Amino acid sequence: MSKMIIGFSGSANSGKTKALHRLISILENTQVISDQDLVKVISYKGKNIGISTGGDYKDHVTQSLSTLVPECDIVITACRTYGGTHDAIDAWQNISTNITYISCPYFSPQKVRNKDIPKNELEVFYEAKARMLLSYLDSLIS
Repeated sequence: MSKMIIGFSGSANSGKTKALHRLISILENTQVISDQDLVKVISYKGKNIGISTGGDYKDHVTQSLSTLVPECDIVITACRTYGGTHDAIDAWQNISTNITYISCPYFSPQKVRNKDIPKNELEVFYEAKARMLLSYLDSLIS
């Protein structure tokens, strides 16, 4: 399997970071209690999986990919729906043919933007997105 970058895209404040925190919690079998952006490498099914939860700014995505790509088989990074963060990911495609860019759209209901969904219901939403990413990871690894 060649190296792969998965861009987990969505607009600002759409829940990308919380969903990726949840994915980290699932993979590490721990509880991530943080609203901060994280860059982690996790061994999963014999592969090094890199996860970067910060994806609102091109510089952050560029820096986290520079750290994660050399050590990881698969890198998942948050990114916006277009623009500089996608440019940061696309730059790796130009540098190395072993890296594939895949966009995982983050569909966010309008109510999330209006913040009128109870927190416990939002947690279910983040969990579902994390489980979707986990299922996708499993399909890549098997």
